[in-house]
Amino acid sequence: MKTVKVHQYRVKDPITGKRYLTRYKLTEEDAAERYPERERLDTTEETRTIYDDVHSSHQLVFGGQKKHSS
Repeated sequence: MKTVKVHQYRVKDPITGKRYLTRYKLTEEDAAERYPERERLDTTEETRTIYDDVHSSHQLVFGGQKKHSS
């Protein structure tokens, strides 16, 4: 189990040049990878707990499914 902090970010649309808020909250690492020129909104901070041993649809989609030995 681990905890992560996530935020919304203000980013610039590459086509229109307008700034908008990200739809989803991201970790600092994910935001840096996707949006190099971002502005973190500290008022949107949220702490989330990630459980390593729980099987969920997200883990299945992203390859986190554990192999079971028979």
